[in-house]
Order: sequence, then C-alpha cells, then structure tokens
Amino acid sequence: MAVVAALVPVILSALLAKESPGPPDSGKPADSPSASVAIVADCHGESCGGLDPEKAGCTRGTVTLRDAWIGLMRLEIRYNAGCETVWAKLTGAQPGDTVTISTSPAQRQAAEVDWGKTQYTSMLPVSRPDFSAQATAVAVKGDPEQEIPKGYELRIGANGTHLPTAPATPGSSSPSRE
Repeated sequence: MAVVAALVPVILSALLAKESPGPPDSGKPADSPSASVAIVADCHGESCGGLDPEKAGCTRGTVTLRDAWIGLMRLEIRYNAGCETVWAKLTGAQPGDTVTISTSPAQRQAAEVDWGKTQYTSMLPVSRPDFSAQATAVAVKGDPEQEIPKGYELRIGANGTHLPTAPATPGSSSPSRE
C-alpha cells in the first residue's frame, strides 16, 4: 500500500506534465493556438446577412464608419471588410430604446435594448465600394438627465466614400478601429 501511495504523486505529475508541456510561466499549453492566429469568420457577404457579428466572427478588424452623439448616447455604423458587412451599434442607451440599420436595396435590421446600455443590430451585406447605409436610434422613453427628449431620433449615414483607404498614421483622421 505504501508503494501505491508513493506512486500517486509521480503519476499525477507525469499526467499534468503531458497535458501542459509549455513553459511553466506561459499559462497555456505549448500546443494551444497562438494569440497571433487570425480568427476566421463563419460567413462572407450575403451569407452574413441577418447574423450576429460577434457570433459569426466578424468583429475583429471592424471600423466605425460614422458616429453621432446626443448626451451619452452614441450611434455607430460599423463595417467589417473581411465579412463585407455593416451593422449599427448603440451605446449609452436605456432599455426599450431601438436601433435600426438599412442599406440599399431595402435591406433592414432592427434591435431593441433589453437590458444594459448597449445594443447592436444583426449584419447586412454590402458591396465595396458602392453601398450606402443609414442607421437610426430612438430614445423611446428619453433621458431627462442627459437632456434627451422622449422619442428623440438620432440618425447617421455612411457610404463607400467613408471606407478607410490606408492604415491610419498618427495625426491623421480616419474611421476609428475597434
């Protein structure tokens, strides 16, 4: 029995070492994916229509083409070149507020803030560079503390001319990347 008790720590150490062969300070196994491996989207163009941008893998490399503010409420038109899609993102909102995005020809996605202060729509496919998109946020109940009237509509539009043409350099103005 003493032999078995002595072997248990040795066997456990061997098993743990086999599962985690990386350097002890790395915090991950040596065969785990590297942080530099690109996340591949599950869709492209038309196949992305109506999908959640996060769940479809379309948020990495996304840029904000246009944005507008009222109080702390911000409305953005987001674009992902790899997925060739746009969607609207609303932050600083209240439950019940709505956000919509539409593109030509007559495609539309809408969402309502259920809880929290952020909501985004599902994606719409766009053809680069010939597209136009319009986003609207409605402060359904308003926010007197932010001086946002009940039913206030915040509207913005973007098109192919708002797409980034080259990587931004310090001091230049271009759409924000997130």
